[in-house]
Amino acid sequence: MKTVSALRVLPTREKVLKDGRPEARGRPATSPIAKVAAARGAPLTSDRVRLASGGQVLQIGVRTAVGRHLARQFGSDAEFWDERQCVLERRPDQRWQVLPVPGTANETLLNGEVLAAPQPLHEGDVIAVGRKATGVIKLPLTVSALRAG
Repeated sequence: MKTVSALRVLPTREKVLKDGRPEARGRPATSPIAKVAAARGAPLTSDRVRLASGGQVLQIGVRTAVGRHLARQFGSDAEFWDERQCVLERRPDQRWQVLPVPGTANETLLNGEVLAAPQPLHEGDVIAVGRKATGVIKLPLTVSALRAG
């Protein structure tokens, strides 16, 4: 099995980013989502999970279809989410997982990778919608454990 690294070396010519700053030269370039994927630990086990973005938080404690209706609280990019984009559920062993919903207009991305089958969730995972091939990522939501207390 081949392992593809999320790191790449930038070309020696200076590039300018969208905000006008020069791109770093000769340093590894990684997206924040690629960094999360590289640092994944043990599967997330908790009573509930929290989805967060831009100061907004959604707590989930039961099997929940996540889509445009829930994503609206996180911002206008919710328009890119289908009514049912993915499903979060807690397995009998208390591990949380995310399941894809077939036929969505945009891909469901987990840490920048296309979600094609159920995947266990880990602290800090990022769920978003977009197109992996073009690098488009809309409304990333960060997953974390929320323990009953």
